[in-house]
Order: sequence, then structure tokens, then C-alpha cells
Amino acid sequence: MGAAEKIDISGKDWLTEPEAAYYCGVSLRKFQTDYLALGVRPRRFMGKKLYSKSELFELIEKSQQWQSQPSNGADTSPISHGPKAASAGGVLPGRFQAVPLRKFVPRKKRNSSTE
Repeated sequence: MGAAEKIDISGKDWLTEPEAAYYCGVSLRKFQTDYLALGVRPRRFMGKKLYSKSELFELIEKSQQWQSQPSNGADTSPISHGPKAASAGGVLPGRFQAVPLRKFVPRKKRNSSTE
């Protein structure tokens, strides 16, 4: 199924893997790699891997609420961003400055008689 295709899951209690990923709002690849870690256990029925829509709903309901940034612009995120690169007025530390390896010496001398 392509990314532009619309998946119709209305009226279904059991979902295939692409439908379950669509229902959860994630890509199929993300769903395939993370569903076991979330405790989702698919059922095997007539050669198909099926997921309970109600079980997926319960997992989404139990998940953490999204923490949005405060509207005043203050950065209250718990993630440390560390020092900014080149924050000292554009001066880079010595190991990051460009240093020529050797003086440029042309290989051939110009022929002054043809000029």
C-alpha cells in the first residue's frame, strides 16, 4: 500500500498490520519495530496477522499525554542541549581551525617565452 492510499477501517474490530499502523497514526515500519515493546500481541487467523482495535485503543488511552512547550517561549525541556558550537564570538577552538598542511609550490614553471 502506498502512503497516499486511504485505508478504511470503519466497522472493523480486527485490523491487519497496515491498518493497525494507520489506526495508531504511525508508519508501518515504526509499528512493526515497536508493537512488541508496547505489549501488543497479534492473533493468527486464517494465515493473517490480526490486531484487536480495542486493544490498540486501550494502549493509546494509557499512553502519556503530549507535553507542549509553554506559550511564553521559556525553554523548560528536560533535555540538555549542551554548549553551542562557536558561541565565543565566532572563534573556533584550535583543533577546529583550518591549518594548511604545507606551503603551496607549483609543480611546473611557467614558460615566459609563449606569453
